[in-house]
Amino acid sequence: MVDAVTSPSPLPTLSRPVADSLGPAAARAVAAFAEAEGVSLPHAALTGPLAWGLPDDGVSAPVVCACVFIRPAQAYLGLVEPADILHFDASDDMPAVVGWDARRVLRMALRSNAVVWEWLASPVIDGPGARADFREAFLALAARGYARSTLLGHYLGVAKAAMNAYFPDEPREAARIKYMHTLRALMAVDWILDKNAPPPPDWARLRAGASLPAEVVPLLDALEVGPPAERRHPVLDGWIDSVFEASRAKGGDLSDDHPPLAELDGLYRSLFAAAARR
Repeated sequence: MVDAVTSPSPLPTLSRPVADSLGPAAARAVAAFAEAEGVSLPHAALTGPLAWGLPDDGVSAPVVCACVFIRPAQAYLGLVEPADILHFDASDDMPAVVGWDARRVLRMALRSNAVVWEWLASPVIDGPGARADFREAFLALAARGYARSTLLGHYLGVAKAAMNAYFPDEPREAARIKYMHTLRALMAVDWILDKNAPPPPDWARLRAGASLPAEVVPLLDALEVGPPAERRHPVLDGWIDSVFEASRAKGGDLSDDHPPLAELDGLYRSLFAAAARR
């Protein structure tokens, strides 16, 4: 099942109807992955457009089980390092799984990697070896020390890519996909600029926390229900332009401090100590 995890960080509980519906299949997938690879999973989450409340863009995988794994301690003691990325293909009744070794995850967190942030902040899957304390410690650390400037650059890039992408759908449906993917990224930008905090990755919580003009709100309501009446809307386009302008005006003042090595190393050592007892 997919469970909420209480965190000491300011990150709100995520809204996740798709994650709830996929919970049993996702739990089976990560359990099969852990057994096949002989690993434990201190963290597993559902990521991708559907898990975040977006329409499928037909380009990226609509939903993926993203896992942080750790091997038994002896696997790290040889001269050859084991693979730090593992994949498990989707089946008829289970979504695909991708796993990154915890050491890789935390090394990337040293650079405030946005993918790592989204994995740790996405809807949780209850997998073998789940460590809520690991996720809570990571989220609390990220709330203090993840580089806001790095996250801002990531979401600006996501927005620009969505704006320029071609979606092979009926034009109005393609416009809906383009708008929602662009707006999710720019609501994350707005969240960073307004709250000076890492943003949640899902549409619903971003909407709830974004400083949206009153005229934009009913347009987002309409996008959630179906395609827009026209392929372009001047009010939405105006808000998009305003967020890009705000990022240029305020982005230079954001923190570029990364999480400290000592604290991330302590997180890794706590996971490794548990693996050594296996």
